[in-house]
Amino acid sequence: MITIIILAILIIISGGYLFYLVFRKLPDVKNLDINSIPDERQVEARLKILESKFSRSSAKTKEKLGEIFSPSLKKIFSVFSGAKERILSLEAHYKMRDKKSAEERPKAIEELIDEGKELLSKGDYAPAEKSLIEVISKDNKNIKAYELLGELYFNNKSYDQAEEIYIYLIKLSAANDFGGSGVKGKRLEEAENDLLDTLNVNIKIAVYYDNLAQIYEVVDKKDKALDCYLKANMIEPNNPKYLDKVIDLSIKLGDKSLAKKTLYRLKKINPDNGKLKELESAIENI
Repeated sequence: MITIIILAILIIISGGYLFYLVFRKLPDVKNLDINSIPDERQVEARLKILESKFSRSSAKTKEKLGEIFSPSLKKIFSVFSGAKERILSLEAHYKMRDKKSAEERPKAIEELIDEGKELLSKGDYAPAEKSLIEVISKDNKNIKAYELLGELYFNNKSYDQAEEIYIYLIKLSAANDFGGSGVKGKRLEEAENDLLDTLNVNIKIAVYYDNLAQIYEVVDKKDKALDCYLKANMIEPNNPKYLDKVIDLSIKLGDKSLAKKTLYRLKKINPDNGKLKELESAIENI
């Protein structure tokens, strides 16, 4: 629409300038001596003279208008023809900048946790570990990140690293339960004793002992596994899972007394357990 208006204005200006030049030359036409021309050719001669004058004036006018307006018109059309390309280029530039800004923006801890969890579920251990380590670099007491790392190392059969993670989780949870005091600088055994003597023990610590026990079972450290199950049982005394594991490992280690005592407790808690007779027979054969 703007282009059409500009062209209309230019045509009007060109026409006005053309007629201005013609009328400015009319005195020259009037001064022509046509009396010397024979009468029969006066009209024809006058017409040819006027036509010649008008043609020259028109040609000069067009030439001047071309000189004046041609660069402007080219520039105008160049501007309009390039406008669309520049707009598209700018749009692409800002889209790329926004995308780059989003990629450069540091991820929040929750984003990294979700990312690590999703990668772990897919078995992409290396990128999952990277995300979780980044969480710990931002928050070195992030329980969820350590829990996921423990699971990752266990699934990846990096048992030494998994063991370290769960031991640290037990100490960290103990420190949290004591408000950060009373356990700093203590060995795991001392922290455990303080922790297990309290009445308000975090139930999740039993889960960490369970995870630690599973690691020791895999690497054939049955005595350590039994110790972890006993501690988990101290935190959750009525959990049949831990009682069952204590009995199983007691039988394997030949501890008949512990096996019998634990079986007695299991009968009271879960009398309908289908494994009771089988366990009883195994204990008698120790």
